[in-house]
Amino acid sequence: MVLLRHSVTVQRLYTVMIDQTVVIEVVFAVPEKQQVIQLEVPSGTVIHDVVRLSCIESHFPGYDLSMLPVGVWNEVKPRDYVVQSGDRVQIYRSLITNAKDARRQRAETQARKETQANKEIQAKLEAQAKKQRDI
Repeated sequence: MVLLRHSVTVQRLYTVMIDQTVVIEVVFAVPEKQQVIQLEVPSGTVIHDVVRLSCIESHFPGYDLSMLPVGVWNEVKPRDYVVQSGDRVQIYRSLITNAKDARRQRAETQARKETQANKEIQAKLEAQAKKQRDI
């Protein structure tokens, strides 16, 4: 008797869960292209299934997205993570350059430009000072 009630309760709970859905986004980007897909899935759907259901890999034929790490709002999640309404599922690829190296290169380039500009200004000031002395 208790088993029968339990199975009815589980069946009702399962039916309610199927009827409820969550709206999420699936995102993947490469330097030349970004794809954002909005998706409505049944509540209880795991992140691995969300990526598959989005068909996002069809937009990036050169990438095996099933092997890349995934996360929600910049936080890596396991493949069995259950998505919540409003989640932004992101598929992470390895970066071409390290962010620290890129910042360092930009800073060095900026420093070289500033040094060159300072030298040009210094040369102009010296030329003006020489003119003043010659007068």
